[in-house]
Amino acid sequence: MVKTKKYTLEYCKEIASKYKTKGEWIKNNLPIYSFAYRSGWLDECCVNMVSVYKKHTLESCKETASKYKTRHEWQKKDENSYQIACKRGWLDECCVNMVSVHIKHTLESCKENASKYKTRAEWIKNDLKYYMSAYRHGWLKECLLKKHN
Repeated sequence: MVKTKKYTLEYCKEIASKYKTKGEWIKNNLPIYSFAYRSGWLDECCVNMVSVYKKHTLESCKETASKYKTRHEWQKKDENSYQIACKRGWLDECCVNMVSVHIKHTLESCKENASKYKTRAEWIKNDLKYYMSAYRHGWLKECLLKKHN
């Protein structure tokens, strides 16, 4: 029978004091971190740790968004603040000065795009946005028909 060690609050605080952040503690000593977490002691154990998480406000999200030209660029380069803005309903307000790059695909533009490729797989690999637009609109059969001379 294996005996498990009973950790105390003092022991957990002592171990936690060796680390600057929760992430560092988790990486180096997950079992004791987990025990402290399950015991509800994290606040006490981590009181002297540096917080690496930034609290996002509407203003901080607007400021971050202002660094990017498009929503896609913002999402790629600072996913955290982008996701916060999405979840809190701030996205439109944060992106008011961004360039809109939404392209409306038509049946004709999808057919023309599809004609560049020999197979469906090649089309998907190279122009997924066109393919998905054709799929959503029910145009796949028309787009994938081969031209007959």
